Amino acid sequence: MKNCKLFLLMVVLFTSLVFSAVVNAAAEKSAFDYSAEKMECRITPPVIDTEESDRNRDMLGAVSDLDWSIGPEDAVLTIIEYADFQCPYCADTSLSLIEYQREHSDDVRLVYRHFPLSFHEKAVPAALAANAAGYQGMFFEAEEFLFEKQSEWSVLENNDAFTEWLIREFSQFSDLDFDLWYLAFYDSDNEAAVRNMYSQVIKAGIVSGTPTVFLNYIDSNYMFDAASLDSFIEKIRMDKYRSSECPDVVIEEGSSYSAVLKTDAGDIHIELFPDTAPNAVNSFKYQAEYGLFDGAEIRSSYDGFEISFEDMADPGYSFDVEFDDSRLFDGPGYIGISFSDGQSFGRIFVTNDVNAVYEMQIRQDCQVRDISDETVGKYVHEKIIRFSKANTVFGRIADEDLDKLEQLNKGTVINRIRFQ
Repeated sequence: MKNCKLFLLMVVLFTSLVFSAVVNAAAEKSAFDYSAEKMECRITPPVIDTEESDRNRDMLGAVSDLDWSIGPEDAVLTIIEYADFQCPYCADTSLSLIEYQREHSDDVRLVYRHFPLSFHEKAVPAALAANAAGYQGMFFEAEEFLFEKQSEWSVLENNDAFTEWLIREFSQFSDLDFDLWYLAFYDSDNEAAVRNMYSQVIKAGIVSGTPTVFLNYIDSNYMFDAASLDSFIEKIRMDKYRSSECPDVVIEEGSSYSAVLKTDAGDIHIELFPDTAPNAVNSFKYQAEYGLFDGAEIRSSYDGFEISFEDMADPGYSFDVEFDDSRLFDGPGYIGISFSDGQSFGRIFVTNDVNAVYEMQIRQDCQVRDISDETVGKYVHEKIIRFSKANTVFGRIADEDLDKLEQLNKGTVINRIRFQ
């Protein structure tokens, strides 16, 4: 019999806001001390290991004006590549990194450092040629050219033939003063700089082969494809606003709270549930009042959209799932915080019509057997309870605004959140 697969369609994802927690299927309503100055929470470690980053920076040296680099000095991500021009793996890596930096020019700084291996005789002449172009502000153009043509020049019989090839090719470079390039290519200080860099890195003892890539001085462990780099940038942003302490208590016992999402598509009113989810409501209100949701952009449609907080990150704390059987994800418009087992982050989401989605999926996946509506309804309810125990319901969109959710399109911005 075909296994029945049940999926809860969680749509209208409001944020990449990070909430760290451990799933507790039997979690009860959390105690909340309204008289305390700070909310009880657990401080979570940063995503990026800053100790490793600092240690490697000390050993390898900070990026300076002597480095070949492209991209803003205050880039979110600095990629430091140690490479050898004759290394075939370096060619693939370097060309992909150049392209990635080009596509993320506002966020990524790319730094190239020479590491010519002794058994690659043409690596040093290639480095000298790239440096000579670099003195005229064209290092990365030369790097890209040399790696693209690597299969052509690497098979030349000796360095004399390779030197002739370099002179011929670079004499045809547009916007390059060839005479200045020629003098720099043969300058003994140029070769000394290349070999000194290699010696310094060898002494550090943390680079032994090519390519070796560091992401903000953290060893990439060969994870420097576009998807991995995107993930690393996201982790950096997750750490940007981390707090070293729990949030202030900003709600009062017995008070009711509601919020208005001010969006380009109109106002969306939310009723909050501090009686059953005080930690979630307090955290939401605390961060919203600091403007951490301002400028969130919706990426897709009501059937599954996500608001991106490009300047938002892991708040640096976590708390337990809050569950009360009077509040379940049993309809459209419920706002919750997702909690993933073993994960240090979650997201705020809004449900679609959960009952309808479950029932539809059951009917699609269990066509072999005719199951009564009563049994399907009972199972759907049990699934909703299990899901509600693993994730916190802390609010609901007002009935009169539910239709606005379908009107929100990609690019719609949450300008700010106002509390009432």
